[in-house]
Amino acid sequence: MKTPLTSVRMALHLLLEEHIGPINSKQSELLIAARDDSERLLRMINDLLDLAKLESRRTGLHDDTMNAGTLIERAEAEMRDFVKARGIRLTTRVAPELPDVAVDAEQIAHVFSNFVSNAVKHTKLGEEIVLQAGLHNGSVRFSVIDSGPGIPREYQERLFDRFFRVPGTEVSGAGLGLAIAREIVAAQGGQIGVQSEPGSGSEFYFDLPIIENRARGLRSHN
Repeated sequence: MKTPLTSVRMALHLLLEEHIGPINSKQSELLIAARDDSERLLRMINDLLDLAKLESRRTGLHDDTMNAGTLIERAEAEMRDFVKARGIRLTTRVAPELPDVAVDAEQIAHVFSNFVSNAVKHTKLGEEIVLQAGLHNGSVRFSVIDSGPGIPREYQERLFDRFFRVPGTEVSGAGLGLAIAREIVAAQGGQIGVQSEPGSGSEFYFDLPIIENRARGLRSHN
C-alpha cells in the first residue's frame, strides 16, 4: 500500500510545484485537498503498521532503568515548545523521591506525545496542561491532565480501541493514537486508562511497575 501511495504523493507534489506546467487556482485547490488526504492516509498506514508490530510483540522493546522523575522531565522538555506555541502552559507535578522504573524510554515518549497532543486539542488558550507522576498501588502513575470539556462516561471504555472517536467531536485523526499507546504500555508490563468527568477535564494515565516489584512479579511466574 505504501509503494503506490508514495507515487501518488510524488505526482501531487510535482503538480503543485508546477514542474510540469502551470495550474489554475481551482486545480490547485483540488490538488491540495488530494495531497492532504494522501498524507493523512500515509499516517494511518504507518500507525497500523506500528500497531501490528506492537500487537505481535516484534518491536524489540528494551528496558532502560530510569528514575520516574527524570522520565517526566524528559517529556516536559520534549513537549514544552509544542505546547507553548499554542498559547498553553505546560507544568509538572512530581512526587518526591520516586523510584526507578524499567521502561523503553523511546517508545514511552510516544505515549506522552500522544497524551499531550490530545490535551492541547481540548485546552483553551492561556490554560494549563499538567504532567504528573506519583506512586499508585505499587507502581508509578504518569498522568497528563487537561481542563477541557471532559469525556462522557459511556465512551471512556472505548477510547483505547482502534479507530474509535468520541461522537460529536471535531478533532481530526484516525483514532489509532490511543490504541498504539495502549500496546506500548502493555508491552512494558503497565496499564493505561482515563479518568474524566464531563465539564471537569480529563486525566489520561499509565502505570509502570517499580523495578523491584516487576522483578518480584517475574520470579513468581517462573
